[in-house]
Amino acid sequence: MALDRFENYGIRLKELVLKFESMLSEHREQYFDSDELEHIIDFYMESNDIIMLEESLKYSEKLFPGKSSIQLRKAQLYGAIGKVDEALVILRELERTEPDNSDVMFTLAIVCSQLGEHEQSIHYYKKSIDDSTDLGIIFENISMEYQYMGDYEQAIIYSKRALKENPQNNDSIMSISLSYKMIGRVEDCVDFFKDYVQENPYSEMGWFHLGLSYVTIELYEKGLQAFDYALAINEKSSLVHLAKANAYTMMEKYSEAISVLVEMLSFSEGKEVLFTMIGNNYFKMKNYEIAAIYFKKAAYVDPNFVDSWIHIANCYLALDDRNSALEYLERGLEKNPKSQDMMIEAARSYMRMGEEDMVVELFENLLKYGYGDDERTWMTFIELYIEYEDYAIALDLIEQAKDYFEDQFELNLRRVLCYFKLGKKNVACDYLREYVFTFPESPYDCILQLCPEMAGDLNIVNILHG
Repeated sequence: MALDRFENYGIRLKELVLKFESMLSEHREQYFDSDELEHIIDFYMESNDIIMLEESLKYSEKLFPGKSSIQLRKAQLYGAIGKVDEALVILRELERTEPDNSDVMFTLAIVCSQLGEHEQSIHYYKKSIDDSTDLGIIFENISMEYQYMGDYEQAIIYSKRALKENPQNNDSIMSISLSYKMIGRVEDCVDFFKDYVQENPYSEMGWFHLGLSYVTIELYEKGLQAFDYALAINEKSSLVHLAKANAYTMMEKYSEAISVLVEMLSFSEGKEVLFTMIGNNYFKMKNYEIAAIYFKKAAYVDPNFVDSWIHIANCYLALDDRNSALEYLERGLEKNPKSQDMMIEAARSYMRMGEEDMVVELFENLLKYGYGDDERTWMTFIELYIEYEDYAIALDLIEQAKDYFEDQFELNLRRVLCYFKLGKKNVACDYLREYVFTFPESPYDCILQLCPEMAGDLNIVNILHG
């Protein structure tokens, strides 16, 4: 049975909307006053019915050309469908004629954010505040703009102000948690959430983020205790169960992690993810046979879940069963013949088994299926050949790839490494000089992390030290 689209609306609005739609279907005109049309427009906007929203706006403009409330809604539509420049033209005119209209200022703030003008967006959010404003929404939106700008200190300030207005606002809770972590103040994050749950002991998200903060600083037992409080509030929270299982895995308590994940199977969707996580824990316990069983369950639930096939192959490689590993890689490729992830991960496994012909074939397939202009494709195979010390092929790929990289930085580093490893140290030094000249602010150990052996070469060290 279809859901009643008027379920959450009054009978009067339902009559208005049906009257409007009847008018359109019968190709006739009928008068509606401006308030009625605004209610109809708002209904379609809330219902996300873009076609009828456009129809209602067009008819409203015909009856009430230039009416500011109609023009504002038109700007909101343009903003919603990505026509931000058109929205801005309307809003600038409304700003000129109605500088104290908080709805205009709020919409301007949204459009400026879409355009990446975050300081302007903050300016307009502040101007949109009036006696009827929901300050929690305004403050959280301002916090988001500061996050876009990378100013997490200010983001924290405004998310806290938003949370003060609405103590159960999960967006604000998440924003505070993220911002503290982005600036490395996890202990402060712990202190904040300890105070918060004291004042809001029934906040599932408060306990959850307290637990995450404890886990980040490796206070796992306290993190688990916080997760248990969250589960006492909502015993079927998938988010909290996953965090709890992850904490056990980080503690290398794999059996406990598996128990949590198995419990989730009775109420959570995304079974393929849960089966894979259970398999990963068995794999870490070196119980490869059972791990393979769970990875197969994941592949059965969703044959397009690439990770499953790769994990099955890795289990059989760990069991020295090369034939089974090859069989499941082939199955995975049959089920996902055009998947970039599948081909890349399969290539890694084939390289481990010395099946270089298959690695070459997969690379050619990636190019054939349109992944040739993707930096990830090239860099994966360059690093794969470097890892297996086939520097000549890696160097050839680097030269082929240079047209597909906007930033040549990473390619340059690997070019230097390959020439060095091939014994062509003079050429390596030439490219290294070019690298140092082009990227003078790059950290000294960047190239040495790729090839620590270079630290023992006097010419290399002299170039890096200028």
